[in-house]
Amino acid sequence: MKGAQALELGDQVVGRVSPPSGECTRLTTYDDRRMLRFLLARLIVVAVALVVTSWIIPGLDITGGPIALLGVAALFGIVTALLGPVLRLLTLPLTIATLGLFTLVVNAILLGVVAGLSSHLQLGGILSTIVAALVLAVVAAVGDFVVGRAFFRGSAAKAPQH
Repeated sequence: MKGAQALELGDQVVGRVSPPSGECTRLTTYDDRRMLRFLLARLIVVAVALVVTSWIIPGLDITGGPIALLGVAALFGIVTALLGPVLRLLTLPLTIATLGLFTLVVNAILLGVVAGLSSHLQLGGILSTIVAALVLAVVAAVGDFVVGRAFFRGSAAKAPQH
């Protein structure tokens, strides 16, 4: 067994012995720097999507400088990652009944939560928030496509490095 080896006494497995130093213990290989660069690029994509959305939608205002914008983008990512799946699961029957259109309302709720948690993001009314969620999703999807193509092109052809 590669990685951790079982220490056996008779027929029972007693514990695990750690691998010798220098031996790779991961089954999959990750390039940590590349992953961090991808996460930072994703943060910038969301920040740019927020700026484009604030230019297009008059009810969405972002105050502060670039650091505040990156903070709002990071907060949006955290809220979307933590609260998004729960809301999507709870609203699944409505999403199915509306053929997916209720997803815009869920995204608008997430945007409203971010606006409530941050003093740098102000939203207008309900309709402008739903339209802002649509524009934000479209712009972020285009940005994700471009960033994903730049980061993952040719990654399947690379040999794993240990």
